[in-house]
Amino acid sequence: MAGFNKKTFLNYSLFIFAVLIALMIFIPEAYSASPGPEKLEENIDANPLIPDLTKEEELREKLVEEAVEILETYYVEEPPHDIQDAESLEELFEILDDPYTMYLSEKEKEEFAEYSGDPVNGKVIADSLGYIQIKEFSENSSEDFKQVIIELLEEDIQGWVVNLRGNPGGTVEDAGKILGHFVGEQDIVVAENYREQIICGSKATEPQLEKPAVFLVDRRSASAAEMFAYAIKNQNRGLVIGEKTFGKGTVQNLFPLSEGGGLLTTIYEVKTLDGKTIEGKGIEPHFDLTDIAIKTEILKTTKRSLIKDVLSDN
Repeated sequence: MAGFNKKTFLNYSLFIFAVLIALMIFIPEAYSASPGPEKLEENIDANPLIPDLTKEEELREKLVEEAVEILETYYVEEPPHDIQDAESLEELFEILDDPYTMYLSEKEKEEFAEYSGDPVNGKVIADSLGYIQIKEFSENSSEDFKQVIIELLEEDIQGWVVNLRGNPGGTVEDAGKILGHFVGEQDIVVAENYREQIICGSKATEPQLEKPAVFLVDRRSASAAEMFAYAIKNQNRGLVIGEKTFGKGTVQNLFPLSEGGGLLTTIYEVKTLDGKTIEGKGIEPHFDLTDIAIKTEILKTTKRSLIKDVLSDN
């Protein structure tokens, strides 16, 4: 697909201008200050407390044994050999030194598997823009997204605004299904570990959305949300605006343990199709709207382009 050349950019000028104005009026929170990445890191890095199993030595040893077996089978890298010498899960995690590997109690495991609230919601703004917020790519978010756009398409929608701000990620599969509404069937990213490499892609999903689209991201957009933004940029399907994303390029899975809890651990690292890592790097937007000066400059630029186009047509 052709890239954003000068003509394409000018064609988008009116749409961008309308979107930015509409967001400022109808969705002011899209421009509100967002907490820095340290907030997300704090949530990710804080391992939940592991139950005191001092009086249950046999169970503690069994948990370590199960965790070691899981890590040796599924972990993204070949785990250090000395994890077999760990006498507790705390010690095992210290040896592994992976902030995304943690123990979840049975209650926490249930909470992790469930998402409270609507992951997708949408409405019409500025009379003709379909605004959709995706809070998380959960198990049913693709079905929710489809239902939202079907309802919005009953209106005279002339463009789309998809808000991925604060989206921490979720299932790559559901992200791919939603992405399919915009880009059809495409390869998206490469997921790999030391044993295998997998191409993750989207499938053509009806209804196809062909109107101009803008995608909002910020420093809290992570994991599958970053893969989504990268695919939009890579396929030249729309404009990504906001802030550089968080930079979480890994995939985790939750494995059950015999005592009812679970082991959350990293199973894949995600890279772009040309082999670049997302971990610690993030995805750069087409337009960085980090501060008001840049926002103002974008508005001025699009307005000048719009006026120039109008004058040239007369």
